[in-house]
Amino acid sequence: MPDPTSIHPERFAEPSLRPLALLRSALLVIAIWAGIYLPTLGTLELKGEEGRRILPGQTMLRNGDWIVPQVGGEPYLRKPPMINWLAAISFKITGVENEWTARLPSVLGVLGLALAVFLAGARWMGHPAAFGAAIFAMTNLAMIDKGRLLEIDPLYSAATGLAIVAWLRGWMLDQPWITWIAAGITLAFGYLLKGPVHLLFFYAVVFAVLWKAGQLRKIFHPAHVVAILVAAGLVALWWVPYQARTGGAGGAMIHQLTDRIDGSDFDLTGWLLNIPRGLANLLPWSVFLLVGWVPLRPETPGKPRALVAGLRWAVVGSFLVVSLAPGSLPRYTMPVTVPFVVLIALILQWGIVPERLWKTWRGVTGGGVGGLKVLAQRSGFLVVVLIGIYSLAIVPQLKKRSLWRAAGKKINAAIPAGETLYAVDPGSQPIFFYLTDPYQFIDKASELPAQARYVLARGKPLANVRKLWPAARELFAYTDRGDKTTVLLDVKPNRK
Repeated sequence: MPDPTSIHPERFAEPSLRPLALLRSALLVIAIWAGIYLPTLGTLELKGEEGRRILPGQTMLRNGDWIVPQVGGEPYLRKPPMINWLAAISFKITGVENEWTARLPSVLGVLGLALAVFLAGARWMGHPAAFGAAIFAMTNLAMIDKGRLLEIDPLYSAATGLAIVAWLRGWMLDQPWITWIAAGITLAFGYLLKGPVHLLFFYAVVFAVLWKAGQLRKIFHPAHVVAILVAAGLVALWWVPYQARTGGAGGAMIHQLTDRIDGSDFDLTGWLLNIPRGLANLLPWSVFLLVGWVPLRPETPGKPRALVAGLRWAVVGSFLVVSLAPGSLPRYTMPVTVPFVVLIALILQWGIVPERLWKTWRGVTGGGVGGLKVLAQRSGFLVVVLIGIYSLAIVPQLKKRSLWRAAGKKINAAIPAGETLYAVDPGSQPIFFYLTDPYQFIDKASELPAQARYVLARGKPLANVRKLWPAARELFAYTDRGDKTTVLLDVKPNRK
């Protein structure tokens, strides 16, 4: 009796994959992406962790050191440098350093993920399911929120998703070599973004799908070994010189990871909210979890059955493991996005889904009739409309609350052209993104050079500067959203 999982994918994929039809759908994906991710992309100033991602990239361009990231004149040892490289490359290619070009790598990463889900999945998922999964991947709340900023998590999610899509394609189409190696390359990219946590999400899919298909022995395929070697080699190209340059400071990254596991950062309230907030990040598509375990139609072939069964275990298992880690945060589960949306798309294609769900979805997206592809398309355009309303009605109000741009403008105006600004132990304040050169970072007030006149400082360094120059005149001060006040001083106010 033949193994049901050996059924060739062409038997359950869409019968005709016409290039023109694929092109039209790919252009629709691009149009929806552009309508969501490009409007007002550079309108708002840097926020959240963007300063730590962008400023090291600027420093790399200026000092040529692409191995050890620096923030505020100090090595930044808590994260690998891929996000900094991406910012620097974007600035280099475009020749422009502003918020739009800084965030460009993130939005392009989302586009790349959506196109990969569609184009790589169309053959074995079917055209409608692949299109739906691509739209779901870029229209959940977390991706829209984080993907419009230069943040690690959307790119980390995209890298993990690309590896999963590559492996799934290879497994479904029995093409292990190219897809395993492609997965290895994207896993290396993910490691250089944030470290090894994404491996949990990737291998959860691999092991669960192979287990449900009765093919666990395939984990020992030589292509897998080669993929591991490729990934390790790519990471080593940075890791080896980094360790040599920093005296083994890579342990700081490992320590940050263990802090999330050993409970040293445990917060009971936040921990209890991890699961509901993680599900909220996947809205609106997390509502489909209500039908995630409906039976599949009798005619569903063996391989899709095994895939759906494996993805159910992988999605739930990896989501819970990461959510329940003592120091976890809801955004840490973003790499579950691709296996989740592929699972939902497959269930909508092969599951016995209640008609009430289809009627409700049609009603929300404009009524009428339509299958999975049509409803996914309408959903994407609905999100585009909502983003348009946000861009026109809310973004102008948020722009008025500028802190770093306004402060940078005043500091630039206060310092005569050609004068150097000296910043004493400033940390990762985004203010430096808005300052014109020249400026220089100093560790201690006592290290300020004799020619220093304009000094930026806060906290204890500010007190030390004032102690060394009692006659210093305050030119401008600003208080950040953490209630820390930074002051611009003219330490030689009588100099002409």
